[in-house]
Amino acid sequence: IRQKPLQRWLNDAICLANRTIYDASLSNPDCAGMGTTIVVSCLFGSKILIAHVGDSRAYVMRGGRLLRLTHDHSVLQDQIDAGYLSEEQARYSAIKNLITRAVGTQPELEVEIHAHDVYQNDIFMLCSDGLTDMLNHDEIQGILDEYSHDLSVCTEMLVIAANQAGGTDNISVVLFNAGSLPKKQSWVRRFF
Repeated sequence: IRQKPLQRWLNDAICLANRTIYDASLSNPDCAGMGTTIVVSCLFGSKILIAHVGDSRAYVMRGGRLLRLTHDHSVLQDQIDAGYLSEEQARYSAIKNLITRAVGTQPELEVEIHAHDVYQNDIFMLCSDGLTDMLNHDEIQGILDEYSHDLSVCTEMLVIAANQAGGTDNISVVLFNAGSLPKKQSWVRRFF
């Protein structure tokens, strides 16, 4: 499997979703101004492609450490990058949901896509900001540490903890263990 065709495929799929949402927002007054964020992954060989737009995120739990794989497309992230705010200060900002890229808000879209190495027993997490706005990095890592032996229970515990912390937004979480996937299976079979 080659990386470039998969990247093109992910980009095209997200751009098609963007155009569909954008057209719906123009043709239906009830949908005016709607948009969303997205994070998706595609495993191939010993790599994973992560594509995202907005502030939905991808992480990997590797060797007991939670590592963030995506970089938010948000005003707040721009302020953190410029050194105006720390990550801790950003958690309490009034503008934490002001994103600079979203699916469906413009006719054209720039999708960020990166490839990462995959190692045996990596646990990947894709999530919406409904999780990361309610729980900090250490809280998420603690739940993953405690419940990673059962990813279904772990997903439930993350959602419960986010709801208990306020649950002010929708909370989406997907967990998967790349080490449990057959090595010779094609990406097409894994996808379907």
